[in-house]
Amino acid sequence: MVISWRFQVLMRLSSVLFFALYCCGCATTSLSPARKLQLLLQKTDSHSKDIATTGLYLCVAQKSLALSTDRHLSDQEQAEVIHLYNKAVTGCLVCLTSKNTPLLSANGNVVGDAEQSYRLHILTNGPGILNPVKFDRFISAGQIQRKQLKRDVERPGIGASFVGLQNAPTTDSPNRSPFGFAQPVTTVISFGRESFPRRWDATISLLDPREDDFVTLDRTSFRLRGDFTAALAYFPKKDGILFGFLSMLQSDRVAMRQGIYFIEPFNPDKIPVLFVHGLASSPHAWMEFVNNLNSDPEFRRHYQVWVYLYPSGTPIVVNALRLRTAIEDVSRRYTLKHKIVIIGHSMGGILARLQVSNSGDTLWDSLFGAKADKMRAEFPADSLIKKSLFFQASPHVGRVIFIATPHRGSNLALIPIASIPSILIRMPNSLVRHFNNKLKSALRTIDPSLKSIPTSITGLSPKSRLLKAMNTLPIEVPYHSIIGNRGFDQRPLAQSSDGVVPYWSSHIEGADSELIVPTGHDAFKSPCSVNEVLRILKKNEVDEN
Repeated sequence: MVISWRFQVLMRLSSVLFFALYCCGCATTSLSPARKLQLLLQKTDSHSKDIATTGLYLCVAQKSLALSTDRHLSDQEQAEVIHLYNKAVTGCLVCLTSKNTPLLSANGNVVGDAEQSYRLHILTNGPGILNPVKFDRFISAGQIQRKQLKRDVERPGIGASFVGLQNAPTTDSPNRSPFGFAQPVTTVISFGRESFPRRWDATISLLDPREDDFVTLDRTSFRLRGDFTAALAYFPKKDGILFGFLSMLQSDRVAMRQGIYFIEPFNPDKIPVLFVHGLASSPHAWMEFVNNLNSDPEFRRHYQVWVYLYPSGTPIVVNALRLRTAIEDVSRRYTLKHKIVIIGHSMGGILARLQVSNSGDTLWDSLFGAKADKMRAEFPADSLIKKSLFFQASPHVGRVIFIATPHRGSNLALIPIASIPSILIRMPNSLVRHFNNKLKSALRTIDPSLKSIPTSITGLSPKSRLLKAMNTLPIEVPYHSIIGNRGFDQRPLAQSSDGVVPYWSSHIEGADSELIVPTGHDAFKSPCSVNEVLRILKKNEVDEN
């Protein structure tokens, strides 16, 4: 036992002595350069986030960057060295922004110790440079849980991946979600010559990995690392079915937050893609779809993602009116260089269709029939019912993609169980106020049994007068259809269905394209649908130019 105890002590002392000698540069001849840097990087694990630790990270980053240009390294060795550089840059930025310290406050600071120090320079402008002042904080991409997404969309390369956030009350802006803006950021650090004995200039640059595929460091071109999933994963993922169902039933609560939201700050140079969810759903339903679209470099570079949140239990024409108003508000608030592409799933497709059609008198006349003229005289032009039924195609929308859209309704809206949710739906107070005796009396001329505001579920009935009339309105922009058939290819197309919407309802003549995918009603989850949307968006970009 005594020998064993002495042996253990001797081994521990040997390890400590070796590490001490390594730090002094006296016991490293047998170690590879990458291993030396790895050991130096490990020293930062036991340090606090102070200027000395920041100096250690910068030392590793500087030596890793210099080593990465060694042409004698194998591909695997170079990948290991770049990995060390990325870890060091990540640690450096985490240290500099700890306790929510603005990154720009470190500009001009000297970090390190007497042995080796660095003067920091934070770039704020230049080609491809993101200004740090625009962000409230940064989160390392590796710290963000992404279990809600099935795949990581990443590009290997050099740089530290972060998510840049704007979520402070002081930077609040219209069309920002309650969780803020989030966008991918890749940080790189370059080093100048020794400007003072054992002091170097270190320049920190924040880059948008969607805009730049390569970056030049130390006179060498590297592929720029990019993590395109982390920014999406930052937004909390709710139970899709439960949250969507509650959003339909609690329409009064959702109506308070109804509107168009951007995932990141508005970019006038990118084409907006507006995603509109369906009945008993929410914008969260699109997360996986958008993540898959981000796998395409052209989509990342040329498009920006918007979503429309709305209470899906309220009448279709009212939600379409609110969307029309929201688009107008956005067009007044920002300079729209490009027309919006709307992608609507299920009932969201009907809302999209009503943005690109001129109503004329069609909807009003179909609703009131022989009493149309009398009813028209009874309601002022600014009444909710008239604004919902009289409209013109939005000049700001240039293309629509319909996914599993019930243009002619669904028979599921006719079954008795469908009336149960309708009874439970709580309408927004703003809508209830408009449902006065005058409007109630007018609607009872259509349906004498009507006692409350019609829900969107009743509006999806194939027997609905309004829905039939909507289907006759010409669509004023190019449009496309993606339709599911559950993989039943042996059945005649006209008799197929996605399980909720039959083909005869989702098919419309005149579409620029129509794709049948082997899925159920959630057709947007199919890889075929992702590829088709990417194809359409590339065509849209060409047509715009």
